[in-house]
Amino acid sequence: MDRWNDWKVRIKGAVSTASKKTGEVVEVQKLRLQITRINSEIEKAYAKLGGLVYQMYKAGSENEEIVSDLVGEIDGLLAQAQELQEKIQFAKGNNKRCSHCGALCGEESRFCPRCGHPLKQPEAPQQEDDEIIVMLPSLKKEAEEETTSKDPSAAE
Repeated sequence: MDRWNDWKVRIKGAVSTASKKTGEVVEVQKLRLQITRINSEIEKAYAKLGGLVYQMYKAGSENEEIVSDLVGEIDGLLAQAQELQEKIQFAKGNNKRCSHCGALCGEESRFCPRCGHPLKQPEAPQQEDDEIIVMLPSLKKEAEEETTSKDPSAAE
């Protein structure tokens, strides 16, 4: 019966892990879809900005306010896309930040993928050294003799 319970526990663990991974994949795909939508909006804003600049140039006029508004809109969309990219990295388990540039990095990464700065590695837990007793043969013989003289049953 122990084998059966062991298998049940293993199967439940595998199903739980698979379910969690599936949820992560779905979340990443949703975020990627949002990024695609935002990139489409950015392309439209670029085209609108380019058309506006062209028309103003042809007309010989300038309107910094309209251009500034469009540039601000594009910057906002780019920031949203970057935020979604970071959410994707976090969902993939990349939740360590570079102290130099702030980029998300994988837990096992030694260098930042964006700037190349060395990442601080988590300190390994200190292991306690096992105590090793080394006895010279002459001391070992003396210790055995003392044990034998104190415990007569040990001599048998």
